Amino acid sequence: MVAPQGWNFVPKDGYDVQVTGAKQNEEYVFFLTGFDVSGQVATAGLKTGPPNLYVSALAGAESPHSNVVITQSKTTADGSFTLSSLSPGEYLVAVSDSKVINGQEDVRSSAKITVSTSSFRMPQPLVLQGHVLRSSVTFAGKGIAKIRVLLYVSKGNTLTTSDIEKFGCSKVPEKSSYPISSELLSKVVQKPVCLTVTDSEGVFSFSRLAGGEYFLVAHHEASLTPELKSQRLVIEPPFLRAQMEHRDLLLEPGFSVTAFQLSGGRVHLSNVPVVGAKILLDGKISAESDKTGSYELMISKPGTYKMEVEFPKYQFPERTVELSPMTDRLPEFSPSAVQLCGQFLFSASSKTDQQFADGSRVIGTAVASLSADHNSAKFCTYLPPGKHSLRLTKLSEFVRFSPSNLVVDLSAGPPKDLLFTQFQAKVEGEIFCA
Repeated sequence: MVAPQGWNFVPKDGYDVQVTGAKQNEEYVFFLTGFDVSGQVATAGLKTGPPNLYVSALAGAESPHSNVVITQSKTTADGSFTLSSLSPGEYLVAVSDSKVINGQEDVRSSAKITVSTSSFRMPQPLVLQGHVLRSSVTFAGKGIAKIRVLLYVSKGNTLTTSDIEKFGCSKVPEKSSYPISSELLSKVVQKPVCLTVTDSEGVFSFSRLAGGEYFLVAHHEASLTPELKSQRLVIEPPFLRAQMEHRDLLLEPGFSVTAFQLSGGRVHLSNVPVVGAKILLDGKISAESDKTGSYELMISKPGTYKMEVEFPKYQFPERTVELSPMTDRLPEFSPSAVQLCGQFLFSASSKTDQQFADGSRVIGTAVASLSADHNSAKFCTYLPPGKHSLRLTKLSEFVRFSPSNLVVDLSAGPPKDLLFTQFQAKVEGEIFCA
């Protein structure tokens, strides 16, 4: 017997009949066991669904808690299915990951159907409410908590507002604004559709995402991480792409913090800003002080660093510091010594080489060196900030300089034009011979 498509009879393979010339009174009975119901399981946002999900026809109460499985099948490669031999009546068609359904929490999608006197295909797909997207934000191999991750929808997606409202993530505040790269701006709907925050392990997730293309952007908001004193974290890459289909997705590698910014440092002399001082980190120039003497550093990894400051005519103490995103503020630097330079000018008639031997005249730790033409002697030294009285020591009794001593204040920086000139006088008198 040839049955209509979707009708199920027993015996399924019919009867073997031996036809002879004799009259036969045998009766062949076929029992109609039910009708086929076909349908489609689809991931939200897509027209197809995952394979190997269980599709069950449940009879009894409307809730899956007490329903009895009448028939069951598994989805094919594209998510289609066929339930066989359903008798006329009302059923609940349910989709689940496992063969046994213990309750509503095991059901991923369901729909009620009524079977009458023919087979049919369900007019609407059984839509799965999306899948989970997971990834992480790390720094130096460890997760960072409380980093916001924004979800953007590709311009190619055809999701409805209803689809987006089912996503398992938080709404983005209406007045909030998050900058994104021009490269990403050309790919996505302008505003993020929702956001989430990393947990204590640096892990984040978006649940119930419909199929399609998405982009993720990690954003550090200092107000969320008061334990991190750094006001800015550099997070790479600028965005991650995710293609959601029929399964949960783990994006690896995720985001990583490649640098952190520290501030609060200052370079000054007696509270006066030192502008343009170079800040060296382990011997490499890393920053320069601004008009207020302040400086900031961008650090690639936490650790112990040697910090130095370079500025003409100043000497600064070297420091060894621990730097991490938890560092409260960068150190202040004040010079330990300021350069002091000056010169002695000689009269043209003086015999300099006899009265002022090269290197023999000292002011403090400074040695005065004769010039090539022997018309002057210059000296330089470094002294701590503050007031100092300068005078020539080990002076020949035959030569005098003016002033005899000079008071300078190095609290305001290096003085200019310190000059000692050879004292000259006209001597008049008479010589009497006894």
